[in-house]
Amino acid sequence: MKIDLSKVLIGINILALLLVLIVYFAPVQALRIILGIPFLLFSPGFVLAAAISPQKNGITNSERIILSFVLSIIVVSFTGLLLNYVWEIGLDSILFSVSLFIIAASVIALWRQLMLPKNERAVLEFNLTMTGNGSYRMDNLLSIIMLVVVVIALVAGLYYTFALKEGESFTQFYIMRQDGGTDFPEVLRAGEQISIFVVIVNHEGEDINYRAEAQFNGEVFEEINSIALSDEQRWQDEITFVSNTAGKDQCIEFLLFKDDETEPYLDPLSLVIDIVE
Repeated sequence: MKIDLSKVLIGINILALLLVLIVYFAPVQALRIILGIPFLLFSPGFVLAAAISPQKNGITNSERIILSFVLSIIVVSFTGLLLNYVWEIGLDSILFSVSLFIIAASVIALWRQLMLPKNERAVLEFNLTMTGNGSYRMDNLLSIIMLVVVVIALVAGLYYTFALKEGESFTQFYIMRQDGGTDFPEVLRAGEQISIFVVIVNHEGEDINYRAEAQFNGEVFEEINSIALSDEQRWQDEITFVSNTAGKDQCIEFLLFKDDETEPYLDPLSLVIDIVE
């Protein structure tokens, strides 16, 4: 059985878009892992290999499959490294980023194929029987290896989802400046305004309804009710603080509550500043 490489690339792009829609509209962690991990293990490396070698005589079918796994690991690792500095690392963010990479690499691969004569364009060739020459037997062996890798990835993902999720559930709660920094001024002038961004990320494995309070010297000056977040969802809002009362060691605190609880769910976040005339 022979399949044009261009048709496989189009199919991978359609699958990437479907996965993005599933992640966005059906935020079920188990579904994300079951579909996302096998996709990340093979697809980015495959389209990259197609962009590098779109011609029939460039690399063999077996080499292309092996190269797809190797390049996928490199692409996903490099993507995770970049996300560590510019965004948050997670299956969702990696899937979105890798999907953009797949689309870009596929455009290059399809363009390079169009530049070649039709008889020189790469095709994928599969033999569904265990008989034949050595190259066919190698393709069958690689297909079995691919299946084993996907099964292992699925089992590991399911184990993570159902066995480890409960022990690793937590909520991220932090404050930052508009530019993403976490260093705030220690001295403000009376009447001077400061903007503080409050961020909540739900990693609890279930939908949570949060409530946040901002206090100045023990008095509430802003309250945000009913922050409903599904698992892995992020919330951010800006709180503006200004005081006309001078004094040393003034305390701004941010408290997070879960559901209808009256005691803070996490330790308060504090800023101690001096307000001068």
